[in-house]
Amino acid sequence: MSSKRSAIVLALVSLIGFGLMRGPSLSEDLVGGIEAWAQARAVRAVDVTTCYGCHAEIKAFHTRGKHAKVNCVSCHAGLDTHLQNPDIP
Repeated sequence: MSSKRSAIVLALVSLIGFGLMRGPSLSEDLVGGIEAWAQARAVRAVDVTTCYGCHAEIKAFHTRGKHAKVNCVSCHAGLDTHLQNPDIP
């Protein structure tokens, strides 16, 4: 396992452990967030230049800084449906 992957796994395990110590609602929210993140990562990445055609205001946001290497599917679910029918947000 690469050191980067090991660090991510360790961070997730630590967060889950911390969430379990803090109470059921926080741990449930944390686990739900991790599951959503894992599902988003399993989705095929989109060509972000396609998004810029309609969402020009986010181009600068995604081309500079820490979001430059983050694909839209990392945070936005349902993009396949949205790309097929742009009227669906």
